[in-house]
Amino acid sequence: MLSQLTRFASVQDVAIDAAEMEVRATFPQLGKYGLDPSVGVAMERLEYALDVRSDAPRERVVALVETAARYCHAAQSLRVAVPVEGTLRLNGEELVPVSEDG
Repeated sequence: MLSQLTRFASVQDVAIDAAEMEVRATFPQLGKYGLDPSVGVAMERLEYALDVRSDAPRERVVALVETAARYCHAAQSLRVAVPVEGTLRLNGEELVPVSEDG
């Protein structure tokens, strides 16, 4: 999100003096450590707080952040399910594909 913020700040001509983001994720603890196979391991919630310092008008900063959020690759990838495929290479030799089940 921060890279998109800086990219669109230059496009929208909004001066940003500083920007920091705090990100917190929630995971089911029993699933996270493999203690209960019936509990999922996927992230349950992602929260962020974006602190921006700018002398630009409030409405321009809000519009900038909305644009950055809309085009943030990471956030959009979390919002929309995508196939995940993996391949294991052991000492350079390709082995069986990695499945969701491990």
